[in-house]
Amino acid sequence: MSDSTVPAIDAKQTDQESSSSSSTSNTVAQLQWGAFLQVSAWIAFVVVVFSVIGANFVTLIGFDPLSLLLPVDAVRYYRDGTAPKPKPGPVPRDNTMPCRNRSGRSGSGFTMPNFSEMGINGNAYGWPYSMYKKGASELSFQGFENWFANTTSDSYMWLRQVLTDFLQLRQLNTHPLFLFFLANIIVVPFAPIVLPFIASFFILPFKGFTKGQWGWMWTLLGLFWVWTPMMMGCNMVIQYLQVLLLFLILPLFVDLKKVKEVLRCNSWWITIIFGWAVAYAGMTTLGTVPGAVMITAWAIMAARIIIKRLDK
Repeated sequence: MSDSTVPAIDAKQTDQESSSSSSTSNTVAQLQWGAFLQVSAWIAFVVVVFSVIGANFVTLIGFDPLSLLLPVDAVRYYRDGTAPKPKPGPVPRDNTMPCRNRSGRSGSGFTMPNFSEMGINGNAYGWPYSMYKKGASELSFQGFENWFANTTSDSYMWLRQVLTDFLQLRQLNTHPLFLFFLANIIVVPFAPIVLPFIASFFILPFKGFTKGQWGWMWTLLGLFWVWTPMMMGCNMVIQYLQVLLLFLILPLFVDLKKVKEVLRCNSWWITIIFGWAVAYAGMTTLGTVPGAVMITAWAIMAARIIIKRLDK
């Protein structure tokens, strides 16, 4: 009798194992689709950030009145000086870089009152520059305040001059594809970290030491009374945030139309890159067959986009 029950028990165990295997297979499939969706969402986020950073950078290169965003003249820091007034009227902008198959300049432009409404007038008036007073003795408390204001402004002017010179390089007037990668690989990590570090920890103490006849004294005393290291550290943090603001946010406010145009003109190769990344994610998370189908669909899409571009 025991022999007759063994096949039934074995069959029941086999059914249970088959059911368990099927359930496990379904669970794995669900996890793979979840992983694919997660990877695709991350890819979309990265592509959006990459595209906006690149478009902002291209916009800054074509933005003529950089002095409004990066004041480099001492008269723009101190009200005692007479800052040159910006000329009224539309500001010309180079509109040939985003779509090279189009020629000519845009007839539109931002007027100076529009910039002023956003608080952008090319001046850096405010603290600590407001501490500066003409005619004070260098050995007085006001002389120390003048040293503090001048040293800080020199650090900022050096940083902004370097950024201005870089954005005005003629060699940068090249294909936006190169500029997008340049902005994301070199400019954004390098400019906010390395340049503020040099401006804060090298230029600032050097300018402070050589400022006037007694600048060396205020700088050395600051090493003992900690104000010099505090100035360098605070400068580093503030300049880091300001350079990030310049590359990530300001173009969206001062010339959003140009940013949109740059994105539109370069959407074709951005779409190809995004499609390839999603297809590759499908290959690694969904398996060979679904991945091969997605790669084939991407290749057809990319070919159609390129052919359409060549026909223009």
